[in-house]
Amino acid sequence: ITALRLVLQLVSYILPGAITTACVVYCIYGLPMGKDQRGEAIIVIRDHIFPPQFESYNLLVFYGRDKEIETMKKRFWGGDDELVEMKLIDHCVIQVVHGMGGVGKTTLAAYYAKTFRRAYGGGVFAFHAQSRSAFHKSLRIHIARLTGETSTSRATLEVDYQRFLSLLAERGNVLLVFDSCDKLSFITNTKLLPTADTKIHVIIATRRSKGHSLMDRQDNVVPLHPLEENDAIRATLNWAGRSDDLSCLDEEELSSV
Repeated sequence: ITALRLVLQLVSYILPGAITTACVVYCIYGLPMGKDQRGEAIIVIRDHIFPPQFESYNLLVFYGRDKEIETMKKRFWGGDDELVEMKLIDHCVIQVVHGMGGVGKTTLAAYYAKTFRRAYGGGVFAFHAQSRSAFHKSLRIHIARLTGETSTSRATLEVDYQRFLSLLAERGNVLLVFDSCDKLSFITNTKLLPTADTKIHVIIATRRSKGHSLMDRQDNVVPLHPLEENDAIRATLNWAGRSDDLSCLDEEELSSV
């Protein structure tokens, strides 16, 4: 019985996180993120379609990640002193968000993109980076939206990516999100990282925690650990559409959560 309870608790912890990640990405990545050359909104695309009934959830309430958001903000923006006005850094900055599956890596990246999207006048572009083919599919969608082309490119990923970077060259500050990128060697071997002189910021979400050069510099890495108990309970209540005020719950209700 004890083992069964542990399994149920683990499922109840991981499943809401996975569902919420899906919903946040679906809702946030469908928002306008700048203008293309025809004056139309650039839409950040994911390859997944999520159930529309999740759209009404209040998923923009974020729990227990203030420290991680502040870390990312300081690395993407200049100035640590509160008296100094922070300004978006005008050169390439890479942040690798890593943690176990379902812990909230995509949610953190999406929350940052949503919160600071107006600072990235050149646009915010998300890529499903689980595989080469999935990344290339996302890339082709972005190129089509930037150029207005209706025909599908037959070029290689490397050629298309260089074209994509050239399209971004005069657009100002840009944010790229490489999601589900557990094979970090794919990023470096394919030369997907922008050069240092570009105004491109990159967030890489991965389950990998070591064994690659991208993980060697601590100022590049944002580790994610499971939420503290109270934050996890509040997040679960919010996902369920209930008030997150723990003082309103008795011991029986808290134990059921």
